[in-house]
Amino acid sequence: MVKHGFILILVCFFPLCVQAHSLLEGRVCDQQGNGLFSVLVCLKQQENSCCYSDTKGYFSLDIPDTATDDSLFLFFVGYKPLSIPLKELDLSSFAELRLQEDNRMLAAAMIEHNPRLSEEFSLQKINKLDIYLSPISDGDPLKALSFLPAASNTSENANPEFRGSPASAAQVLLNGISITAPVRNTQLSGMGNFSLFNTELIGDMTVYAGNPPLNRASALSGLVEINTCSDIERNETQMAVSMANVGLFRAQRLSKDAFVQCYANHQFSGPYLFFNPGGKRIKSFRTDDAGLNFRWVKKAAFINLYSYGISESFRAEDYNFGKKVNSNAQKIRQFNVFNLGWHKDCSYLELNLGNNLSRSDFGLGILQSVQKEQEWKTSLNLKLLPFNFLLLQTGLAAEYLSLDFKTDKPAFAFSMSDSVPMLHQDTSIACFIPEVVLYTKLQLPGQITLGLGLRNKILSDKLPAYLSYQINLRKKLEEKHSFLLSGGNYQACFYPVYRYTRFSLQTSRQLSLEYTYEGEQLFIQAAIYGKQEESPTYYGPEYKMKILQREIRGLECSAEYEWNRLRASLSYTLLDAHIKSDSTWHKAENNLPCFLKTYLSYTGKHLLSLSCSGIYRTGLRYTPVESGRYVVEAYAFEPQHGAYNSRRYDDYFRLDLSLNQVIFGKNQRRLVVFATVGNVLNRKNQKARLYSPDYSDTIGYSHYQGRTYYLGAQLSF
Repeated sequence: MVKHGFILILVCFFPLCVQAHSLLEGRVCDQQGNGLFSVLVCLKQQENSCCYSDTKGYFSLDIPDTATDDSLFLFFVGYKPLSIPLKELDLSSFAELRLQEDNRMLAAAMIEHNPRLSEEFSLQKINKLDIYLSPISDGDPLKALSFLPAASNTSENANPEFRGSPASAAQVLLNGISITAPVRNTQLSGMGNFSLFNTELIGDMTVYAGNPPLNRASALSGLVEINTCSDIERNETQMAVSMANVGLFRAQRLSKDAFVQCYANHQFSGPYLFFNPGGKRIKSFRTDDAGLNFRWVKKAAFINLYSYGISESFRAEDYNFGKKVNSNAQKIRQFNVFNLGWHKDCSYLELNLGNNLSRSDFGLGILQSVQKEQEWKTSLNLKLLPFNFLLLQTGLAAEYLSLDFKTDKPAFAFSMSDSVPMLHQDTSIACFIPEVVLYTKLQLPGQITLGLGLRNKILSDKLPAYLSYQINLRKKLEEKHSFLLSGGNYQACFYPVYRYTRFSLQTSRQLSLEYTYEGEQLFIQAAIYGKQEESPTYYGPEYKMKILQREIRGLECSAEYEWNRLRASLSYTLLDAHIKSDSTWHKAENNLPCFLKTYLSYTGKHLLSLSCSGIYRTGLRYTPVESGRYVVEAYAFEPQHGAYNSRRYDDYFRLDLSLNQVIFGKNQRRLVVFATVGNVLNRKNQKARLYSPDYSDTIGYSHYQGRTYYLGAQLSF
């Protein structure tokens, strides 16, 4: 679904917000005063008079004059329903309503749903509205993660990166199946915009920034687990339009046991580029995609099918050896995820199947590459709860990858001359990766939770056999304080790219200590960690991929405070990252003494939300080119590099503003309008250094995105 809706002034022309004679405003909380999200608030006798609470629990409900004998009704899964006669409410004052937990309902939900053994060791859970209200997400689930303190993404795209590790070390799971290259407009150079996932289909998203659970996937550093909706509240249609997208979404209950969600979008670049001329690096983009999510639940079993297809193209101005070159990419892709679950008493059995078929065409200057992929993935897991304090999981996982590369590239990597000799590469490779998974979680006395995991590759194919293992220990103090000590040794497959067309093992050893404080208004997190990693990495001075070692030490501190309708956060990250090549250690590109993120938002009583976010970090390190040597055979100058990563770009600073308005109308209609301004100060943040043809002079810098405007609206009914 699109991330935004169209023009803010549209609010004035929609006949949706018909003012009733009375307006009841309030907040729904639990017994501790924490706001509850998506609570149904309605009148018992009038179906058209209803609304849902926002992420802080606030709501506004029209009360017709004729409803004097009616009652206000509140419903939320896991809590006892609440009914209050309107005669007992003062409609002119703010109402704070508290719901009580229904322990029987919560226990039933734990038994009937798939138990997530590793959830206690996650960094954060994110819901749908958190994504929409993030000022930097553009409504995209993966882009919303970039503002987490543990996110170390230094580019302006949706590729998830955590705690100094590259994007290749992280994985994104959709209903238990890992999704390779989870962003749109992905080129083999690593550029990408928004992710492939529709926010409307997301039930929840769990983030593991370090020591990812081995019972879920064979990730190295960072895991994002996305689960689609387990139920829908009502039949709903959504229409959306923005400066770069039009889309249609429908959620339909087929029976009391089944529902389906489907959507289609068309993304275009014309209006967006017209109103954002500063984004000159982007020449054009186009995307057509469609998706479907079907779920059937019957007593002890469920079936879920997610199917997605996309056709996309992208043209931009890229950077190669200090010079600007044109790049283009086209991609056709289709993937499916099928889940089957069954439970009886204290046991749960799940089968996950997934496949991905794609073809990518990529061009960078005179380089042309075509890549075809086939992926088949499956996992079979048995989860047991033999005692109240013990959860066990055992299972099998298997992955088959087949890739075909056809590449025409210059014989000299540093030359883009039309006269340079070309090399043709035609490579087909395949790999089968079967694994055995064991995981256990124990609830020990003193509010201590212990998690132990093993993941073993059992057969040797293109990769050697390996054993990954981990331990997680969480200790709670007085409910509000908790400590998490975790560590492990992780091994996984490195997916080939056109520069490196073979399967390799990448490894990571990690140890971290994290602290969390969860108060009623104040939330604090802190972490200290160390990692040693080894994986193929593009090494610029030698123009090739090499197996390089990384050593990363980091510190994170963050605080978030909520007071009434105001929310503020501040985080600081220190990354001490080094890379080793040929027995010599160098400071890594993302060796960052300072990485600051701040956020401030205010939500008015009429659900008008204004937010501002800022990011400041030390500039990335880079290897300077000191001179050039002319190579006759290449028809170009070969850059002569100085000391590896010996210089830094200027400090990076970006400030973004976002305005969101939610308007409830009759018949459960809802209009959401968005307006965002990215890089408000239009700061020219340096991205790459540009040189003259003979590398004798610096002629300037390429920059990240300048100031951008984005407007849109989404109508639900």
